[in-house]
Amino acid sequence: MRKNISLPWNLLARNKPRFSQAHQLRAAHENPNTSIMRSRLITPSLWLTFLLSLLIIMLGVFAEQSEPLLQFDRQLIQQGEWWRLISGNLIHYGLYHLLMNTAALLLCGYVLLRDLNPRAYAALLLISAISVSGGLYFYNPELSWYGGLSGVLHGLIITGLLLGIKATPVFNGLALVAVAVKLIHENSAGFNTQHALLPVPIAVDAHVYGALGGLLAAALIVAANAYPRLVKNGGTTDALR
Repeated sequence: MRKNISLPWNLLARNKPRFSQAHQLRAAHENPNTSIMRSRLITPSLWLTFLLSLLIIMLGVFAEQSEPLLQFDRQLIQQGEWWRLISGNLIHYGLYHLLMNTAALLLCGYVLLRDLNPRAYAALLLISAISVSGGLYFYNPELSWYGGLSGVLHGLIITGLLLGIKATPVFNGLALVAVAVKLIHENSAGFNTQHALLPVPIAVDAHVYGALGGLLAAALIVAANAYPRLVKNGGTTDALR
């Protein structure tokens, strides 16, 4: 009679390098108490998503204090408050704006990016944020102030879909096409940037800049994975260790 033995994940990875992902998932399903299941549900990148979501919510709760200190403000950036290029992406205008982007971040972080190495994830967030704010600063001089995570979210979505396209090519390919169609529609002449539940117009250019940042981040991650010593095996996407 065979006896199931539950081994730590790092031991499995060391002793059985050819242990397939499908086998791992079957084993985790048969024995929910194994560390394999835990590693699939809660990952460092998922913790990073939770912490970022909590930070955004806290900034929203104290909006009267955080908004004037952290929002993208062109005049103040020109005076040396450069941190607003990053922090402006964390500020939201109203409850709907806050909840919509926080929910999208949690969904994106779980579905697309939970197996991404946290260093690569942090780099992705930074690249997307700089792409959004840098694009608005240099190419939208008419924009005096900005706040919101939607631009960064477009970068996260693009990167996540590109990194996982080998696993689910049809779904990810269609999703990428849908994002491209959305961006084209938003930047068409007849698009209305006003939203009934938002107190400010939608900065549609931020979505384009974020998507471009996501393309850049995906290219950098794929390039880094060309070096075997930096590759993480065992997730739905290869990523930096």
